[in-house]
Amino acid sequence: VRKWIGNEVGGLYNCISIDGKLYTVGHTYAGGSYGHIYVFDANLNTLNEVSGRKSSEYYSLTYNGRALYVGGWIREDLNGDGIPEKVWLVEKRDLDTLELVASREIYFGSWREGWISDIGVEPSTGRIWAVGYYDDHSLIVILDRDLEILKVIDYPKGSEGYLGQLYGVAFD
Repeated sequence: VRKWIGNEVGGLYNCISIDGKLYTVGHTYAGGSYGHIYVFDANLNTLNEVSGRKSSEYYSLTYNGRALYVGGWIREDLNGDGIPEKVWLVEKRDLDTLELVASREIYFGSWREGWISDIGVEPSTGRIWAVGYYDDHSLIVILDRDLEILKVIDYPKGSEGYLGQLYGVAFD
């Protein structure tokens, strides 16, 4: 058993094993909140790491055989009232270098708190599913490999189909 202690880690929330390496996502608090990705070998030696944009946090990741997809949120003042909203954030990253390939912010108007809980790749189509919530809504957003939004499924609280906060997505 081995333990790893990082610098200024706010939390590691999800991981995936790819080709004998452990990819983890979370966030750090070094002068603000930054989404963070770590790559470890089998002995928990750090092979690579990268920080995201300021005021971001990462909570989920998935792999489609070509690229790494990361889901989380970023705080941005979109309506100009001086109070930042939590905006969904999905990033496509190169598996080897962790370089950002594409990024998509998802926000549909008037919410304060939005949260991607999980993302997954639908094996039969390659589409990326992001699930979570905003305010009192269940939300599912389906994207293509290039992060273009294909479909939005939004269930407000009290509506038929409302599921509460969505925490995971899985395919068989």
